[in-house]
Amino acid sequence: MRSQTLSINKRRPVRQSFLPFHSPVIAEKEISAVVEVLKSGWLTTGKKVREFERRFGDFVGCSHAVAVNSGTAALHLALESIAPVARLTYEASERKTRSSCRR
Repeated sequence: MRSQTLSINKRRPVRQSFLPFHSPVIAEKEISAVVEVLKSGWLTTGKKVREFERRFGDFVGCSHAVAVNSGTAALHLALESIAPVARLTYEASERKTRSSCRR
């Protein structure tokens, strides 16, 4: 049994069945919405994304909101928005480092 191989220090397993992190609830409404977007040909931009950004902005009380494809992209964008000077400083230091390596 798989759960026996997951026990700690070869003791009895804590669970006899797999414990999922999350069990999504996906109803016909969600499936229809996804199919509608797929058939529209606009997977990354388009009216549904604009609608989501607008509604999300309204929900959190902001005049602007931007949808991104991942948590990493969201963190990158957040850092860019609060510290664009840090990026420019980093790029300048990279150019200086690269030019000094050529000597």
